Amino acid sequence: MSPRQQLTDRARRAVAQVSRPVADWVPRSAAEHDVVIIGGGQSGISIAFALRRAGIGHFAVYDESPSGVSNWNSTARMRTLRTPKTITGLEQGIPELSFETFYEGLNGPGSFETIGKIKTADWSDYFDWFKEVVDVPVAYDTRLVDVEPDRAGVLLTLEHAGKRFTTTARKLVLATGMGGLGKVIIPKALAELPRHLWSHTHDNIDFATLKGKRIGVLGAASSAFDTAATALERGAASVDLFCRHPELAVQRVDSKLTLITELYVTKHFIDLPEDVRWRLISKGRARGVVPEESIARAEAFPSFEAHLASSWDAISAVGDKVVIRSGAASHEFDHVITATGYDVDIHARPELAKLAPHIASWGDRYTPPAGEEDAAKAAYPFVGPGFEFTERHPGKQSWVRQVHVFNYAAILNHGYHVGDISSTRDCVARLVDAVARDFFTADVSAQLAPFTNRQETVPIDTKSSRVA
Repeated sequence: MSPRQQLTDRARRAVAQVSRPVADWVPRSAAEHDVVIIGGGQSGISIAFALRRAGIGHFAVYDESPSGVSNWNSTARMRTLRTPKTITGLEQGIPELSFETFYEGLNGPGSFETIGKIKTADWSDYFDWFKEVVDVPVAYDTRLVDVEPDRAGVLLTLEHAGKRFTTTARKLVLATGMGGLGKVIIPKALAELPRHLWSHTHDNIDFATLKGKRIGVLGAASSAFDTAATALERGAASVDLFCRHPELAVQRVDSKLTLITELYVTKHFIDLPEDVRWRLISKGRARGVVPEESIARAEAFPSFEAHLASSWDAISAVGDKVVIRSGAASHEFDHVITATGYDVDIHARPELAKLAPHIASWGDRYTPPAGEEDAAKAAYPFVGPGFEFTERHPGKQSWVRQVHVFNYAAILNHGYHVGDISSTRDCVARLVDAVARDFFTADVSAQLAPFTNRQETVPIDTKSSRVA
């Protein structure tokens, strides 16, 4: 038996041991599913696994990507994870499911201690193994088309292979990643160019087509440097990176920022006052922090150049070239890549068109002091403690609370990195607890019926007044 199979068998036994006492306790309802999860990535699989462990097994998971494609093998272009190797979460307290156990099972005892950060390829391999062990069924190539209220909870329209179908659920969870509740940000002038001339870092870029070409990159976050380095490693002739800031915000190796992030994101951020949360997220959004290893990786190439305090003032296509004007200088590229991030805008999601008008935003619930206004942040949804949407007009459209958002859009309420590795511990548990609580309180009569309706007689020894 191979070491990997031994790990799998051992982990499955451990999962069975801790899950054996939990039965599916939720009474059947008019809905086809108790929970539908949109997104079969790291968050969606973790949530489904936690639901099953909590005795909520009547769920379905849908993902629009083809089977075998994930962020870890498509758009994650860093060599190592940006989180420290000590962060836990996916294993949900089961040591046999942890990355450390997996890594040492394949590489020998003590090997985990010898690594710095986890290699992205190793994490991708681990996540594939994790999915195999927990065995959560996912319907791939299936996208959400529409959400509307239903007597049973929510009515969902989905599409697979060009055919649409409907299903109902008491709860809907949107585990849809960074751009899952909005859209990618693309400079307007760039979007007007022929599509083959530009990419966004969100795209699954075919770097083989960029071999020998001059590449321009806009942005100075981690994805910008990792994409630039990947292009050079795959044979690009040169990469010029443009950043509007005069200096880079560098995250040092083993920075205390990672510890602070883990603490306030995964556990306590929701407990902070609204004004504190608003300011903390404002500070974080103002400047992207780049790991120093990402910068060093790109700067290792003589053909890489970073242009600080340089924005793209004009963008045009001249034949098959992209001409960028930055200040007084003009640059010509064969292809350009924008690393300009994501915009949270629920109204930009056609599948949520019937839901969006009834969702409370931060602008509906919080008025910042003068000078701290931010229209972009004001558009973020105001998410409840269980990641549920809240009504724009309380009591008017209560069905929106049956939809939970577990992605980047929840950061103002629950902190940065909702949906990342660091959130798969406390944040997933908080979401699942909220779902279980809602089911229990809604069905309490049905839950207690087996006990209240039970008639039992016990013989009594009247002489001794003791149970016989």
